[in-house]
Amino acid sequence: MLVPKEVFISVTLNQSKEAKIKKEKWVLIVCLVIVSLFFMIPTTYASKDDGILRVGWTQEPRTLNPMGYDTIQGGMIMRSMLYDTLVAYDAKLKPAPMLAKSWQISDDGRVWTFDIVTGATWHDGQPLSSEDIAFTFQYILDNKIPNFINYLKNVEKVEAPDNTTVVLTYKEPIATTLWTYNFIINWKVFQGISDFSIRSAAFGTPA
Repeated sequence: MLVPKEVFISVTLNQSKEAKIKKEKWVLIVCLVIVSLFFMIPTTYASKDDGILRVGWTQEPRTLNPMGYDTIQGGMIMRSMLYDTLVAYDAKLKPAPMLAKSWQISDDGRVWTFDIVTGATWHDGQPLSSEDIAFTFQYILDNKIPNFINYLKNVEKVEAPDNTTVVLTYKEPIATTLWTYNFIINWKVFQGISDFSIRSAAFGTPA
């Protein structure tokens, strides 16, 4: 059957118009996504006058307690400005010493022994000890802290045999211990606190 030339042209134009509209919609969606990501990224700048690095955030942290943060920005503040972890990561994303200066693994892969740095202090001037670290891990286990419990769910026992040693014993061999991202807390501040969303307990070790 022959189709009149005018009808064919009309159909072609309509299809072209629909394709153009779809393309414009996708372009708009992509632009909105890019803009949203831009506003999620904190901005930083350093004043030439005082040399202070200032960071702009898109939202106020709900808490400075590392056991209760619930936003990306809150986690970034904890990680980069307030609290330290046992192990950090170097430029190649390999485990590197932080609060633990070295570690050893038992032959069966179940016992990890960490040698803790000396000279580190909390923001209130009190020295860091292995007791703080052991308390942190046990606190997470006892209170089932959502942000960190999955890192430690295979832990059988936490010990601090002396002031500079922490021993983690697992139920079975594990290879991911150095990737447990748990912020260390001050046991003197957190002992007796079961509500991990409390806002006043913020005493971090210097990064």
